[in-house]
Amino acid sequence: MHGRKRIPIGQAADKGKDQTKTNNLKKLLSDFLRNHHERCYSKEALKQNAQLLELNPEVYTAWNYRKLAVRHLFESEIDEAARKLILDEELQLVERALQSNVKSYGAWHHRKWVIDFGLSSLDHEFMLLKMLLKADCRNFHGWNYRRFCVEMKGMTPEKELEYATEKINENFSNYSAWHYRSKLLSPLIKGKENKEDVLNEEYRLVNQAYFTEPDDQSAWFYNTWLLGETKIESGPHVVGSWPEDGSSISVDAQEGSSFVAVNFRTPLDSEHRFESRTLTLVIYFNEEFSDVAATIRSKPELPHLSEVQWRSVSGTEAPSRAWLADIPVQSFAETEYTFFVEVSSPKECQNTPISFKLKYTKRGTSEVSRDQNSRSECYSWPSKKSSSDESQVGMRLELERLTVDPSSAEPGSIKQDPTRYLRRDNWQETVLEEQVDILRELLELEENSKWTLLTLARVLAAHGASRYTDEVLKLYKRLPDIDPDHAEYYKAQYSILYVDKITRSPDILQKLWWDVEDRLSAGWLRWNGLSLSDFRSVERLLWVQRLDLSHNQLRTVDGLEAMQLLVALDVSHNKLPNITSLASLRLIPSLQYLNISQNEIGDHQVDATRYSFPSVLTNQMCFSSLSKGNVNAERSWELQAVFGGMNLKVLDIAGNSVASDEIFRETIVRALPQLELLDGEQVKR
Repeated sequence: MHGRKRIPIGQAADKGKDQTKTNNLKKLLSDFLRNHHERCYSKEALKQNAQLLELNPEVYTAWNYRKLAVRHLFESEIDEAARKLILDEELQLVERALQSNVKSYGAWHHRKWVIDFGLSSLDHEFMLLKMLLKADCRNFHGWNYRRFCVEMKGMTPEKELEYATEKINENFSNYSAWHYRSKLLSPLIKGKENKEDVLNEEYRLVNQAYFTEPDDQSAWFYNTWLLGETKIESGPHVVGSWPEDGSSISVDAQEGSSFVAVNFRTPLDSEHRFESRTLTLVIYFNEEFSDVAATIRSKPELPHLSEVQWRSVSGTEAPSRAWLADIPVQSFAETEYTFFVEVSSPKECQNTPISFKLKYTKRGTSEVSRDQNSRSECYSWPSKKSSSDESQVGMRLELERLTVDPSSAEPGSIKQDPTRYLRRDNWQETVLEEQVDILRELLELEENSKWTLLTLARVLAAHGASRYTDEVLKLYKRLPDIDPDHAEYYKAQYSILYVDKITRSPDILQKLWWDVEDRLSAGWLRWNGLSLSDFRSVERLLWVQRLDLSHNQLRTVDGLEAMQLLVALDVSHNKLPNITSLASLRLIPSLQYLNISQNEIGDHQVDATRYSFPSVLTNQMCFSSLSKGNVNAERSWELQAVFGGMNLKVLDIAGNSVASDEIFRETIVRALPQLELLDGEQVKR
């Protein structure tokens, strides 16, 4: 724990003594199991059990046996002194067992169970804890047990704060004492009017700690907790939607077809179009919710809108930021509607209703143009176009220079001002600004302190002011060189903030647009070659149909599932480690073109993501669907788990180590019945 190895108590015995100890342990274990099975609670049986636990306190079943035995003996005694003697013997046994392993869960849990009878001296327990925490001040079992004893004795949190302060003053590196302090303070400051006074005092204490030892992590972690209690909170609100608030769309219905053509204009002033059986509304929140309710109204009024159900984008009960609702459009009349979407749960949601206009038109077969999304035979990937030509390089250099002015968004837009939902109090701003000054002062003394740089970035971000965005980006860009062990975390934070920054300005976002009218009905939004390792800030990109994320450092595509209009995705030349890292793409029914070439799929023997899926042994549907023919289902079952149900027409996997595996390729073809092109070649079935 905390980088410390467990050091055995005493010297290691020679092999002969070890063998004797092993034989003795086996005999004691055998006797204990027999007594447990026969429910024998004699003094001899308890003595043997005690010897077993003193040798090995990790035999949890032996502790449970003692509980049954103690309960049996306890209930057979009427005299309170005799009962207390039984419990005292148990406490003495626990002390002897802890000498073998002071971090034995079973021993500590048994001690709590004994104390819970209420017949033992808590003063004795506090004396033992004082000795224990003096010998090992970071023993979390001891701190947890102290919290239990404090509750049993009814001691006030204020009194315990004095003890925590004493332990911190003895050693600023005592992480457990800092953590204990946060647990004591949390209920004390909740809803209190003088919260700022308490937190100001805590900041003074923690500032003293990291000026004394800036490289010690304990005080910095406590500072992170303080920051969470101080940061300027924003209430629940919608940060993105499709259709966008204030937008207009048109729906063309074709006679004799269950599909309709949806036309809309993007924030970049380009025309987009797609075909669908329903109109799927998307609302995207600033935080995750496990349940969302929203009312949909229209003028003129449409029947059955009250019956429309909202669902999370994952389709499960797991909390989600993106929520969907399907509006059947076949029953529309040929007229223009105004829709209003108002969130009723969570109740605190601040910026609805969202409104948009919809014009519905019925057309004959000859009047509806063919959707070019289906033209897989003429499809080409934007990554085939070199990302190193002069225009691409110039555009990226310009992006580095540009800053984002959030006020440039159109009035009335839900993305207008990122700080307008912040619940501001003067004391919070004052505290955060003071912390910024203190951290900058410390940075002058310790210019390469990773904790100072990271905390400064977090404090500036918590302030919520867009004027700090560029400074935070510079901090996260600098941190990987100072702390390479956590480089991936810093790169992810940089990517999230960078994408958020760029998407706040349509003018800057326009520079990422690549129009290819000769090929498709709409162009690509190209985020290629930006060294992005995370792309979850999609709330302002829900309208995108073709997305180029090639030549980045992505290891997952999580977050893209909110982009329900996405037709084509290029994530070639990234660091995707396995097929299961693509799992969220299953949730995008419109996706037809996918390029995952030149990644690391198949390079990693251990796929940690795989264990979040049902195994082939329990997923009979997956197994049976792939076990036909010569396909090795046990080897490639995740292909069905990821690709099964997707509507892909074009898939590129070249450049991955699995791409040359014929069984792998055959399994993909089986999992994707609509696939037409695989690595540019016609699929043969």
